[in-house]
Amino acid sequence: MGGRVESLARWYSRAVGAMDATTGVLLMLAPAWTVSLFGAELPVGDDVSMRFVGAFVCGVGLVYLWAAVGGNTRGRECRLGTVWRVTAIVRAVVCAFVTWAVLEGRLGMAWSVVALSDGLLAALQMLFVRRVESS
Repeated sequence: MGGRVESLARWYSRAVGAMDATTGVLLMLAPAWTVSLFGAELPVGDDVSMRFVGAFVCGVGLVYLWAAVGGNTRGRECRLGTVWRVTAIVRAVVCAFVTWAVLEGRLGMAWSVVALSDGLLAALQMLFVRRVESS
């Protein structure tokens, strides 16, 4: 990875990591309020499940941050590529599940924002990894 490309990759990982870690913490602390920020509602009595989702989302965010800033610079390029591959898979699965749940009427249309954002980030990450590998 070149200097400029690695710098961009680290910036992206920090931004997405901070977004996910913050969202996860908010979901753990105040799930109903957090989902209301994008116009959605929690299914009745589902705050424990959403808090669990928050723990997972926070963990994913911390992995991005670890890849971008954790430890020494030796191996960071490999960590970034690995984290982007793994989180792209996770995001693609989330996109597929949320899309299915919205289409089935199990989640409201506001949840489409989650599917769309995770799908776009998964595609962006995989395109970037492929581009870097082919360079």
